[in-house]
Amino acid sequence: MKRALWLAPWLLLLAACGGSSVTTGTVTGRVSDTTGNALVGATVIIAGQSTTTDDLGDYTVTQVAPGTHSVAVALTLYSFNATNVSIVAGRTTSLNFTGTRTYTAPTMTFSATPTSLSFDGGQVVLSITVSDSDGDTPTLTLQTESNGTLTELSYTTTGSGTYTSTVTLPANSTYAAMPYVYVAVATDGTSSTTQSVTVTVAGLSSPTNVSNGTSVSSGGPPVPEIRRQPAHTARP
Repeated sequence: MKRALWLAPWLLLLAACGGSSVTTGTVTGRVSDTTGNALVGATVIIAGQSTTTDDLGDYTVTQVAPGTHSVAVALTLYSFNATNVSIVAGRTTSLNFTGTRTYTAPTMTFSATPTSLSFDGGQVVLSITVSDSDGDTPTLTLQTESNGTLTELSYTTTGSGTYTSTVTLPANSTYAAMPYVYVAVATDGTSSTTQSVTVTVAGLSSPTNVSNGTSVSSGGPPVPEIRRQPAHTARP
């Protein structure tokens, strides 16, 4: 009887230990970029549980049910390959991730005011708004195109924002309209966005556009004298 009483506490302890056996597993690892630098604040999701990486890029997810689970990692400006992990109860599984930097081309709006001028030319305001959702600093370049050749204007700036440039177009001394094409290019060093606008200087509609060979306004160079030819009278 005494022996049975002495064994009872040990039997209860063994029963308690058996009832508290570990039924879940743990996943731990590190998230870094392609150069090995830690990615801080990345979200790791396993079996409905999520955590974020610390200042060293490390993470730990505990109490993961045994079995095979998909693992997803998310961080702004980075992409990750999805993978699976097999969990064994009572064990810690190591799983590292490498994120690849993603790049988005700068966004830009480009306009000209006005887009058409009379034959005597004048000034045009080119307006460009550029931004970069990646947080990069875009470089903006303004060019002019003629016969398929781009010539860079003295207009290069850096940073997101709105920029304007005023150009003066010369008078058109021909009957054909004269188009001027301007090209804006915004690049962040990896990708770029290009837009163009066309400004048209009208041609002379008739010789009466110019009175007695006088020059046009100061918007451009003088227009050559254009006179009407007298009508010929047939001789008898």
